[in-house]
Amino acid sequence: MPTLDESVTTIKQVNKSLEDVNKISLAASTTANNVGALTDLYGSFLGKPVIKLASAAFALKTTAQSFLSKKSKGKPVDTATGKEL
Repeated sequence: MPTLDESVTTIKQVNKSLEDVNKISLAASTTANNVGALTDLYGSFLGKPVIKLASAAFALKTTAQSFLSKKSKGKPVDTATGKEL
């Protein structure tokens, strides 16, 4: 009988430990989901406008360089490098 009592006690302790592990796993999963959602939120609010602004600035710069180089020299210019062709 003492062996059965000890095994029941051991199984109860193992079950309690497994419940604690399940709680920790659930908390980690929830945290990972929240971090993912926050990253998506920052990406959509900050990333896309910054990319659009950078591309507009680049287009404006290359257009201005092309216009100014054609006006002053009359020679064609590579807009990517700014050098004459």
